[in-house]
Amino acid sequence: MAGRKAAVEVGNVLNKVTPTLRKLSRWEDLSFKAVQDQIASALIASHVNPSTARTLAYWIRLGLELLV
Repeated sequence: MAGRKAAVEVGNVLNKVTPTLRKLSRWEDLSFKAVQDQIASALIASHVNPSTARTLAYWIRLGLELLV
């Protein structure tokens, strides 16, 4: 049951961040720091705890850096 609850929470976070990622995908020149800042802002605006939002944004940034 814990795995299912975690999956639902991750899905909820992704639903909040997806519009921001779509907007960022249209930018010509994009830094990883800009991605981190925009994701953190979107999460905070969605009432995610600011500390948690910044941590999630940081890890998403690191993941993107590894992929690109």
